[in-house]
Amino acid sequence: MITATAGRSNVTVTSSVPVDLLNSGTEGVAIPRAFSWTLVVTTDQDVTVTVSVAAGMNCGAVPVSGWTANATSAAPYVLQVSEYPALAVRVTAVAVSTTATVSCDFLAQSSSVN
Repeated sequence: MITATAGRSNVTVTSSVPVDLLNSGTEGVAIPRAFSWTLVVTTDQDVTVTVSVAAGMNCGAVPVSGWTANATSAAPYVLQVSEYPALAVRVTAVAVSTTATVSCDFLAQSSSVN
């Protein structure tokens, strides 16, 4: 089984520009052989989390309809996905109003032993 993990801890997020939560770049995390994955985002202030996927080389990572939602200190953002092929996933957050401290964990696994 192949496992991929990513995430960042205690990232400062403002309301001015989205911040990448899986890594410090804008390319997201490659998951070409992942069968299922789990994403958890925690925060101390309200943030809007956007999950984007790349299905090929031509369009880049684009937001997935229905996967953008708010996370709060009382209600973290949790997304569990299975049987959703993608080359990469990118997760960003932007603060709703006040600067927030955000952490993110990501785990992807293949469907079988490789």
